[in-house]
Amino acid sequence: VDVSVCVSVFKSVCCTSLPLVPSVTLRELGLSNGSVLHCSVRPVDAQGQPVEQDYSDDFDMQSIMFPSVGLVLLALWYVFFAYPQYFTASSTLMLFVFTAGAVSVLWTSWRAERPPRHRHAD
Repeated sequence: VDVSVCVSVFKSVCCTSLPLVPSVTLRELGLSNGSVLHCSVRPVDAQGQPVEQDYSDDFDMQSIMFPSVGLVLLALWYVFFAYPQYFTASSTLMLFVFTAGAVSVLWTSWRAERPPRHRHAD
């Protein structure tokens, strides 16, 4: 493992001011046997700069999860109105909680994808 990569990752995670010297050992940085070190391996170009990766073709799990959760909740609401005798107070409360959670996640996701509105001084 390249020590300079680990040192830069360690520096970014711990927000410390460690020197980025490749000759420094992990023991000299205060890491001993049994320490946990998280490294993020990323491709670099010939100058050592990180390469921007295009994730546009990657599979987006969100595109399946939102409709799936929506269909399950829709089916549960149908059962709730069609067969109310199967729902106790706690199961009805949980149905409301899960529906509110799903709506809040959907709303938050929608708000995150919208471009920010800018106010113009005219």
